[in-house]
Amino acid sequence: MAWVHWRFAARPRRGGARRDSPLLFVVLGGFNVSVPTSPWVIGCFTRGWDFSHHFPLVGGRLLGQRILYLIFGFFFVMLVFSNLIIGYSTLFKNQ
Repeated sequence: MAWVHWRFAARPRRGGARRDSPLLFVVLGGFNVSVPTSPWVIGCFTRGWDFSHHFPLVGGRLLGQRILYLIFGFFFVMLVFSNLIIGYSTLFKNQ
């Protein structure tokens, strides 16, 4: 594995994305640098979380548990769907 990693690190790199579409490279690079560290994004997230945490009857622990429940349910649906696609292509598309 070390040999493979060394070969990939030693090969010459081509600037394909930068050469083919420089505007796309600049826009995506600027978005990746500015948005996650933007104080506006962080402020909206923390204010929204504080609002939902102090919401009557469902705030606090109950809301956090429901959000976690929905996240795991969504992951389960995605897993089932991906397995259906893989199973279909494996069982019915092969000779």
